[in-house]
Amino acid sequence: MDHGRRIRQRIRRARPHIYALAEYHQAVGALRREEEKMKTQCEGADRAGGQRLTNALTVLEPVRTAARSADRALKFGHFWEEIPRGFRPKAQGCEARATLGKRGEKGFNPNGVASVHDRSDATPLGLGQVWGRCPQGRRGAPTLGFGTESRWGSRPEGRLCRSDGSDSFERRPNCSARSGDGACRAWNFRTFAVGRVPKPVALPAFPNRFLKLAVCLLVVMALPTGYAGALPESPLADASRTGVHNVLDYGAKGDGVTKDTEAIQNAVDTCAALGGGQVLLPGGRTFVAGAITLRSGMDFHIARGAVLKGTDRWQEYGGAGALLFAKDAKGISISGDGVVDGSDKAVWQALANEEAGGDVTKESWWPQAFCGDWWPFWATPGAATRRPGRPRVILLIGCAQVRIRGITIRNAPSWTIHPAGCEDLVIESISILNGWDVANNDGIDPDHCRNARIANCHIDTADDGIVIKNTPNFACYGRTENITVTGCTIASRSSALKLDEAYAPPGIRNVIFDACVVFRSNRGLCIQSRDEGDIENVIFSNITIETSLSPRKWYGAGEPIHISHFPRAKETRLGRVRHIRFSNIIARGENGVYIHGWETQPVEDIVLDNVRVEVGKATGEPGGFYDTRPAGLFKGVYTNTIAGIHCEFARGLTLRNTQVTWGERLDDAYGPALEARSVAELRLEQFTGKAARPGATPDQIME
Repeated sequence: MDHGRRIRQRIRRARPHIYALAEYHQAVGALRREEEKMKTQCEGADRAGGQRLTNALTVLEPVRTAARSADRALKFGHFWEEIPRGFRPKAQGCEARATLGKRGEKGFNPNGVASVHDRSDATPLGLGQVWGRCPQGRRGAPTLGFGTESRWGSRPEGRLCRSDGSDSFERRPNCSARSGDGACRAWNFRTFAVGRVPKPVALPAFPNRFLKLAVCLLVVMALPTGYAGALPESPLADASRTGVHNVLDYGAKGDGVTKDTEAIQNAVDTCAALGGGQVLLPGGRTFVAGAITLRSGMDFHIARGAVLKGTDRWQEYGGAGALLFAKDAKGISISGDGVVDGSDKAVWQALANEEAGGDVTKESWWPQAFCGDWWPFWATPGAATRRPGRPRVILLIGCAQVRIRGITIRNAPSWTIHPAGCEDLVIESISILNGWDVANNDGIDPDHCRNARIANCHIDTADDGIVIKNTPNFACYGRTENITVTGCTIASRSSALKLDEAYAPPGIRNVIFDACVVFRSNRGLCIQSRDEGDIENVIFSNITIETSLSPRKWYGAGEPIHISHFPRAKETRLGRVRHIRFSNIIARGENGVYIHGWETQPVEDIVLDNVRVEVGKATGEPGGFYDTRPAGLFKGVYTNTIAGIHCEFARGLTLRNTQVTWGERLDDAYGPALEARSVAELRLEQFTGKAARPGATPDQIME
């Protein structure tokens, strides 16, 4: 009996030591994992450092508690020196990463190790990207270190050094790749967390192996269920596992008032630093932000019910000049069923407050169409203009494998989506709902892009709907080519589907518009050539068009089809417009088809095949004019008799199975079915059409 009581007493005495030993090893493992996570999360993401460190300190609290508990229970020497609750690195997280090895900057250490001090005794401490150094040459108790080696996975590793008893960290940088000028482009790091060696644990002696087995069994049965999961993981740790970075976990409020720019950018940067994933804006919230710069390998996802709303201050768009910006990124997407709101009226009002005494209708005042460093024309690209102006909603420069899907964009103050120099671009199933009285709010403007597909989109905007461009400031990206636009519905107060501004040779080629519906538009299908680039190999097919006149501040005269080709200035060396096809088109408008080349550079090889054009009044706006703005060396807006099909200065015009009819309401300016002047190689194959008023004008005028 006494012997059994002594055994039970020994077991009771051993139990807390064994529990504490388990806690100790659990704490050590957790410290290793968290240290590696914080290091990884901080890699390459300067701006996100502060928020990540705050989260990391929160996660370390239960780890510190477990370590201290083990220390007390096992009567070890001090293993884990408590990190002060108020600790904040003065170098702001990852900021020191950029200063490693750069002499004279904050955080520089002549030994190549960045460090910060934030305690009264100046003991080096560090988390994430900012590390203290293991004291060298000091006498004291021997210390045991464990560490990890980055970029090749985690590998526990021991190291002995001497310490004065306080804990320290050490990070040793090693340059793994250098640029041509000798600067380091990539670092490999080995990190250590160092503390005193614990004293050996002397467990109670047991009389035989049976009792030892019983104690072990008791320990196993008594350990808390799910003990390994007792240490909660941070949202960052969860994101590193799932690849989803919820912006709320990075401090975003989503209350429609607080500026969430920094929090969203932190989420983006961390996602990129961890190798990619998804940045999530959850539903039911409105996130107000300035410019957000996207990175390679990520999906920026706006969930159903979420709104990303642009700020009204142009200064908050910085050099990007857009709400969502990316440059030279690869494999990015913008997706979701949520909304991106450009705050058009608020932007105009803020600019008027700054420049026009608050009067948005002030005569002679007009806000610049762009802001930031990346204007398509006028300002030199990347020149840091930073003039007051209107931001674009999405600007992507030199990106590859881009996908924009599902979102709704509304109230753009300037161009809505501007991909410049992008390769392998897909924009599908999005809606663009812009103000009907805001100039320059184009829907989609592919500019110097290649292999782009735009499909199944709905666009309702005051300015051009989809316009293929070749602007001068992005000429370094070469020709615009291989573009398809299919299955879209478009309403525009300017041109619904358009090619223009082929400033730089070689220009634009290989473009197909198919299976689209154009309605409530000022101009339907349009090619405007004023510059040196060629526009060639273009097909418009299977399209229905309804056009009507708008007030004259909007370019257009109600034409369902418009081609104009003449030089912008005297010194312009005009390119060529050739090999253009219109097939299976049903059109109704307040004006007819307008085709006008230049006397010394006529348009070439234009074919209308199976095209029906009905011309008639639909509004109270006065007609009887053609509109060739931007005018260049030509007339601009000029009055003229309106023909069903009007063509001047062309070489090779074919009208095959083409019909001109007139509506019930006629304008006094309506005239012949066909007017062809200075047209070489005109072919009429089953062309039908009478004058608007037979007898008053001939059915056809050809000179």
